[in-house]
Amino acid sequence: MPARRLIWVVIMITALNLRLPITSVGPILDIIIADLGLSRPTAALLLTLPLLTFALASFYSADLSVRFGFERVLATACLAIFMGILLRSAGGESLLLLGTVVVGLGIAAVNAILPGLVRREFNGHAARVIATYAFVMGISATIASMAMVPLEQSLASGWRGALAIWAPFALAAFLPWMLVRRRAPPAPGVASQPIRLARSPVSWALGAFMGINSFCYYALNAWLPTYLHELSFSFDAAGNLHALLQFTTILPGLVFFVFQFKPPQIQWLSHLLTVMCILSLAGMALAPGAIVIFIAVYGFATGACLIIAMMMFSTLASSPQEAARISGFVQSLGYGIAATGPIIFGWLGDVAHSWSVAISVCAVLSVAQLQATIVIRRFADRLSIDHRESCG
Repeated sequence: MPARRLIWVVIMITALNLRLPITSVGPILDIIIADLGLSRPTAALLLTLPLLTFALASFYSADLSVRFGFERVLATACLAIFMGILLRSAGGESLLLLGTVVVGLGIAAVNAILPGLVRREFNGHAARVIATYAFVMGISATIASMAMVPLEQSLASGWRGALAIWAPFALAAFLPWMLVRRRAPPAPGVASQPIRLARSPVSWALGAFMGINSFCYYALNAWLPTYLHELSFSFDAAGNLHALLQFTTILPGLVFFVFQFKPPQIQWLSHLLTVMCILSLAGMALAPGAIVIFIAVYGFATGACLIIAMMMFSTLASSPQEAARISGFVQSLGYGIAATGPIIFGWLGDVAHSWSVAISVCAVLSVAQLQATIVIRRFADRLSIDHRESCG
C-alpha cells in the first residue's frame, strides 16, 4: 500500500488542475472572441462545455473507479486534462472546443472520485484533507486569473500560449498516479447504490445545493470581467477583481482546516453561507460602487458552500466506494444545473442590456439554494438509513 503521505502530496498536485483550466479562460475571453471571431453563443458554449462534461461524466466515473481502481482512473483523468489543454491551444475554433471537452472529462472524473479516495485513505481526517485540496484549487485559480492577461500580452503565441502554459501541471499529476496506482476491490452492495440515491430526498437536495451554488459561481466567473468592463474597469483591473473572486474562495479552506466542524454544525453553516451568497449577489447588482467588497464576500461564501458539499459526500457515506457514488450522483445533477449558468447569464445580459439584471436573477435563485439546505438538514440521516435497508 502506498504511503499516505505520498498520496496526500499527489492529491494536492492533482488539485492544482481542477479549476485552473476553467478559470484561466474568463480573463482573456474577449481577446479569444476577437481573434477567432466567435459569436456570443459560441463563446457561451466554450464556457459551458466543461460543465456539461462534468454533468455527463461524473455519474459514470464512480463506476470506473470501482472497476479499475481510484488511482488508475485518476491517472487517466490527469492525462486527459494535459492533452485537452494542449489541444485547445493548438488551432482554431474546432480544436478550442474539442480540447475544452477533453479537459472537462478529465476534471469530471477527478472531481467525482477524489472524495472516495480521501475517505479510503484519510477516514477520520477527510474533512481536513478536503479543505486542504479546496485551498489548493483556489490558489491555482487565483494565480491563473491574475496571470492570464500579462501572459497573453507577453507571449508571442498570445492567448494560445497563455492557455498552454498550464499543461505541465497536469502532466506532473499524471506521473505520480501511475506510480501509486492499484486496483481497489468493489464494496459489497454498491450495485444498488444508484437506485437508492435517486430515491433519496437528501441526495436531490444536495444536488440542488451544489448545482445552484455552481450555477451562480460559474456564471459570474465567466462574465464578471465583461460586467466590470461595462462599469469602466480596465482589462487589468477587471482581471485583478476576477482574481479576487478566486482568492476569496481559498479562505474557507483555511477555516475548515483549522476548525473541525461536526456534521450538524456544517448543516447550519450551509444556511448562513447561502444567506451570504444572496446578500452579496444582490449587492453586486444594486450597489456596484461597493462591488469589491461584495465580490470578496461572495467568493468566500460560495467557496465555503462547495467545500461543505464535498464534505457531505464523505460524511454521508459508509464506504469509500459509496462516497464516490454519492459524489458522482450529486455532481452529475449539480453540474447539469450549473452548465446552464454561463449561457443563461449571458443571454440575460444581452436581452436586458444590463449585467446587473443577470446578477439579480442569481440572487433570487440562491433563495432556492437556501431551501435545499433546509431539506438536507431535515433528512440528513436518510442516506445511511436507506443504505442499510437496501443492503440488509
